[in-house]
Amino acid sequence: MVHLIAKLVGFTGTITWDTTKPDGQPRRCLDTSRAEREFGFKARMPLEEGLRKTIERYKQTQLVTEYSFTGATPCVEGP
Repeated sequence: MVHLIAKLVGFTGTITWDTTKPDGQPRRCLDTSRAEREFGFKARMPLEEGLRKTIERYKQTQLVTEYSFTGATPCVEGP
């Protein structure tokens, strides 16, 4: 997951896992089959597309928040 997010945000640095911290596992299996069985959850878009949209929305929100404190008008249109 972290490598996918790094790719989507254009991060080119080094990713280092701190295994001394809680939840420092280098791998986890993302499986939604139980959620589908238990309460009918089914993803409506692929993970990468959802992350890309989340990152874009975060960037827009950060710009709006930054300018709201200065009184300036951001040059980003809302949804």
